Amino acid sequence: MEELLPGRVGLLEVYPYDSLSTDDHHSPDDNLSATDIDIIAIHGLDTSAPTTWEYRSQNGQTINWLRDKDMLPTAVPRACLMLYNWPAKFYTNAVDLTLHDLAEGLWLDIHARRCQRHEPVYRPILFIASCFGGLVIAKALHSTASKTSAYSYLRDATVGIIFLGTPFNGTPIQRQAQWLIAYGNLRREDTSCALVENLAAEETNAHLKELVDDFAISVNSANFSIPIHCFYETQKTNLAKKALPSSLAKYMHYNRFIVDKNSASLRGFQSTYLNCTHVMMNKFAPGTNQYDRVRNVVVGFVENSRNVLSKRSPAYDGIVLLYDLVEWALKCQPLLDRRSELETRHSFASPVPLDHPTWFTHTSIYPRQELWTKLRNILNAWNLSNSQPSTFAETKLRLLMRAQTIGSSLMMRTRNSKEKIQVSYGSKGKLEAANLS
Repeated sequence: MEELLPGRVGLLEVYPYDSLSTDDHHSPDDNLSATDIDIIAIHGLDTSAPTTWEYRSQNGQTINWLRDKDMLPTAVPRACLMLYNWPAKFYTNAVDLTLHDLAEGLWLDIHARRCQRHEPVYRPILFIASCFGGLVIAKALHSTASKTSAYSYLRDATVGIIFLGTPFNGTPIQRQAQWLIAYGNLRREDTSCALVENLAAEETNAHLKELVDDFAISVNSANFSIPIHCFYETQKTNLAKKALPSSLAKYMHYNRFIVDKNSASLRGFQSTYLNCTHVMMNKFAPGTNQYDRVRNVVVGFVENSRNVLSKRSPAYDGIVLLYDLVEWALKCQPLLDRRSELETRHSFASPVPLDHPTWFTHTSIYPRQELWTKLRNILNAWNLSNSQPSTFAETKLRLLMRAQTIGSSLMMRTRNSKEKIQVSYGSKGKLEAANLS
């Protein structure tokens, strides 16, 4: 059985900063503004990160499709990829935890990371769940359905979930798991049956049925929905290998699906098969059909994330607009810092327009084309391309006013500071900004 990384329970970033590599000497904050969505992969029972996501080739090469720069990082380069490691042992060295405990721990760790890095509350989250990890996510999202929850904003930021063989209707391997717990008890091991009880078939497991039904309703309503895609296995597994030593299991053949199509599918959401056994549902080699299918769904969810959040909150588009402006302003900051110097040197009688060639003649930090391509993209996105702004201040005012037509009150927090600004219309329709830091 796989061992947990000592002392590494929680969120483990693997891209763009690789917290598992001794060769990556960059700080996680170095790439803070390089990504705009979090993808969090959570493993199942009796396994751990990162090994649960690793494919072993015949020549002994280890490939982690979430970490290998030629795989998912290339497909979604703007995503911060993380593994969520939790204590999943149940018949030896077990920690007595419930689904509720795991769900709270997941939200707490994500919340703590965002507070520490001063990330925006709306930053999108995409979950990838392997087997039992899907039940942890289902519990977490359902538990935050109430707006009174301290973590409801994280639920609101969730833009998609990919379930890889999650047992929504239980699994026959639950009986083998109970045998292992009994065996562990005989050996005086630290065991726990709290999580294994959730794996019983739905018809005899009222708790699981209630959780799945409540979760499905809470994420697929008229007022709130999360895009979900389920994957299920098509090849059976020899269950004897799961409960007996390999020396005995090789003589016994008890082949069954660990999580069949019915159990791995969620009513009302799309399901697709992967032509593999259950244990290979989270381990992919490059160029395989299994990887291509999962990757394409991930890419689709990432590309659609902005639309998902816009439908939930009328103010979201305005908030994103403000962050687009902040990013552009930070990019131009070296130029803006030299404004007074340039104006003095060339004796301008009025403020220097941003498109004046002097900005680029005397400043070689960024090419002119790159700056204006960024600005043009923002203007086109917000239907302002017909009116050319002459100064940064004018551009900011126009973009803020455009944002106000979408949301009456917007909140923003710059990436590089703790400053929080509320922008809104005053009593006479005048645009006002208040520093709430």
